[in-house]
Amino acid sequence: MTYKRVTVHWLDSSTHIGWEDAKRYKDVKPCRCESTGYLVINSKSLMAISLSLSGDDINGTITIPRKCVSYVEELDVKPAMPSLSE
Repeated sequence: MTYKRVTVHWLDSSTHIGWEDAKRYKDVKPCRCESTGYLVINSKSLMAISLSLSGDDINGTITIPRKCVSYVEELDVKPAMPSLSE
């Protein structure tokens, strides 16, 4: 099986700790994020990308709810093979 390399552009929540003026929050926006890796799950409800592959093992995987995804860029690189012996 091969995996596409992608960059997922998505929105995340943000957190602020400590006492602050509530008026400051009228302009608060979600965090814009970019995550790049191997697309291992691409379903109607979520996307999951992994930073590393080794055989059938994956490492450093982030799961992003589909509702948070702004857009996805497919990277123009040869897809990774899950086995080094192939």
